[in-house]
Amino acid sequence: MTSKQIDTKAESTAAEQLVVAELGLRGLLSGIYPRSFPDVDVFAFDRDIEKIVKIQVKYRHAAGASYAEFRSGSLGPVDFVVLIRANQGEAVGGRKDVRQIWVLPSAEVDILLKRGPGKDRITFSTIADRWLAAWDVIVEYAKHG
Repeated sequence: MTSKQIDTKAESTAAEQLVVAELGLRGLLSGIYPRSFPDVDVFAFDRDIEKIVKIQVKYRHAAGASYAEFRSGSLGPVDFVVLIRANQGEAVGGRKDVRQIWVLPSAEVDILLKRGPGKDRITFSTIADRWLAAWDVIVEYAKHG
């Protein structure tokens, strides 16, 4: 049996679209930046405030993925990072095959990078559960700064 080839570019784009959809369902206008924007993948804003929130999306397909890597140990000009692990087969909340999505403010990412194994990685096991699906932190930031 041959293993199925994974199209990581398509999956990364789908992850960005997932972030746009989640934010849209919460009332924010959002979209995907063109590929020429370094470090920033998604933008979002509240229609009334019009403050642009810059978001970086990190997607890991492998069930055994244990970390997300950052170029030069730096975030770049982002307000939030959304880490998505496809999580094939690992039980989460009593269910199998459920994606794990962490929504992290950039300040939290900076802290995790300083603690990490090397200065360019965040190990998923070090992220507090409070950041799982914490979409409201982006919504609150977009509405109130």
